[in-house]
Amino acid sequence: RSDVYGNPEIRTGALAYPRQSIDSDSFVVRVARPARRIVSQEWSIDETVYSVVPPQRVIAVSEAAYAQSYSNVYELARKYHPAIASDPEKVLWLDPDLLIVSNSSRADFCDIVRSANLPIYREFTNFTTLEQVAESIRLTGYLTGEDEAAKREIDLFWSDINRAKARRPADSPHPRIL
Repeated sequence: RSDVYGNPEIRTGALAYPRQSIDSDSFVVRVARPARRIVSQEWSIDETVYSVVPPQRVIAVSEAAYAQSYSNVYELARKYHPAIASDPEKVLWLDPDLLIVSNSSRADFCDIVRSANLPIYREFTNFTTLEQVAESIRLTGYLTGEDEAAKREIDLFWSDINRAKARRPADSPHPRIL
């Protein structure tokens, strides 16, 4: 199923374990227990994972996490030294509980991880609405077992959005989006 923009709709199962969700490739991803060793492979997923999960549980991230000039998670990556999640063999050697990757990640990477019977969730990351960002946060909480942390982060997200909206004078034109 898709949302009104044609983007894959996030579908999850029960809150009890094992948990499951259908990823952007229509694979049913099952997570047996709360994930303690998490791999992220895309900059926006790095940010979401670090906003929901204790940072010591993130064992691999995208290369962008270490880019001091623009990464929002640089300080956490520098402090906890997660591996770079580009090589599937290296990632498998880390023995992760869960991998969250972008729908644009390499298909062969995903196939190798799936063949090792590890849960890998391929997430749609080309957001076109704020609601999709909030749903991505909720999904990360669901997959990692950090539902309450995700709820707090979503509340903070909407609070920041509403605070920004409130700063705009009522009679000013909407900004032009390029």
